[in-house]
Amino acid sequence: MNESIRLLNLPITVLLIVIVFFWLSVVLGMLDFDFDFDTDTDFDAELDIDGGIFRGMLSFFYIGELPVMVLLSIGVFSMWVLTIMGSHYFNSNQVWYIATGLDAVNFLITLFVCKIVGYPFAKLFKMFKVDANGTAPAIGRECIIMTTQVSKKMGQAEMNTKRAPLLLNVI
Repeated sequence: MNESIRLLNLPITVLLIVIVFFWLSVVLGMLDFDFDFDTDTDFDAELDIDGGIFRGMLSFFYIGELPVMVLLSIGVFSMWVLTIMGSHYFNSNQVWYIATGLDAVNFLITLFVCKIVGYPFAKLFKMFKVDANGTAPAIGRECIIMTTQVSKKMGQAEMNTKRAPLLLNVI
């Protein structure tokens, strides 16, 4: 019997199928097929934690840096592979308490798989979050005076930044 459709492995297989259909809908959406689904859902969750061990754990696993669906996809696929392999090699008789123990171990391994596989994605998404129009602090930085003199009425200076130089009015 196929391991993925056995009773103890079926929930994670169904979850993997849902994830695959999600990514298929993303790809179809990028191809701009016009489907008319009249749904109006609005879900906005924001996690604001002041600090401590919990915040350190969340940032360790890139929560808040990566989209949730990317992390969830990596985790579900990893958990599915580990569950199928563990069930095949260590629980061929489908005993529920052995499956529960294997799932606990699989979950811990999956956390570290998410950490390792999520690292390049975290770097990629960090590049997308850079604000190209963001302001750089100008106070205390050196600049080059561009006008012949600076008075109380006029003067200009140029400040170098990582992007294009800024032309500032100084008095």
